[in-house]
Amino acid sequence: MHSNKRLASRLPVILMAAALLLPLSAAADEHPAWATMAAINAQLAAQGADYQLEVIEFLTTDDSDPEFQRTVFFSDRGNKQLGHDFVPGDARRTWGSGTAITFFLDGVEGVTDDGLTQAQTDAAIRAGIAAWENLTCSTIPQIDLGNSPFDAGVVENILGFGGSPFIFADIAHTGWEPRGLFDAIAPNGGSFILAATFTFVFTGTDVDNNGKLDTAFREVIYNDGFTWAINANFDVQTVATHEHGHALSQAHFGEAFTNPSGKLFFAPRAVMNAAYSGVQQSFHGSDVGGHCSNWGSWPNN
Repeated sequence: MHSNKRLASRLPVILMAAALLLPLSAAADEHPAWATMAAINAQLAAQGADYQLEVIEFLTTDDSDPEFQRTVFFSDRGNKQLGHDFVPGDARRTWGSGTAITFFLDGVEGVTDDGLTQAQTDAAIRAGIAAWENLTCSTIPQIDLGNSPFDAGVVENILGFGGSPFIFADIAHTGWEPRGLFDAIAPNGGSFILAATFTFVFTGTDVDNNGKLDTAFREVIYNDGFTWAINANFDVQTVATHEHGHALSQAHFGEAFTNPSGKLFFAPRAVMNAAYSGVQQSFHGSDVGGHCSNWGSWPNN
């Protein structure tokens, strides 16, 4: 049934991300994270913002599949694209640059509790970003705006963890935050969320009529409750590559599960799997296919 089981490992599964959608009609108490999303959107609405938080991509729990006597950690076999995307040349993105996608890194929160320096995390994150830029199927220009000289991040600011209410780029990697921020978006989230990507969309619009909501900007936040490393677990570049894939509108793909003996399998193993499977800094076919399908014709989408 799973002919492409590429990897067997006993590495504990750390789920990379799971999409939590917040329909405008959803009651805030239907899921604990919805209450946080609703609070963020209520504050944005009160400020008169023309954008709202639409989805959080974050680590999640496992699920069981008794039919096959195995544990299924994730199974994503659908469209490799998210349901919201940047619009080429969108004038509403005043922090953008025409048909380019701009990004920056938080310049004061790149130091981790386990001793990584700002220079080390900056280099690892930028290497992950460059990997997507270097795929030859697309001509998407990503413009590096450098590092902010202050604590940045809309999500952090609203949740009371510093940050800033200002938007400076299409994509912001806003640094390492304490586990309390992740506990705020999921019950005990600080213990199982490695990083999260927050997508804000322009409220209720699809100006290019592509069936996707129009992305305003995205923020990536890393959890300082884990022991981070360079080229070892938990590898900054691996996680940054995955999260920047979400920031470029790519969804998860693949499946991870254990067999009755407890061995962990990925089918196929890929950067955009929904589980962390160790250091993985190069792409696989499904990663490339997802990116090329979304950006191959940019900006003539």
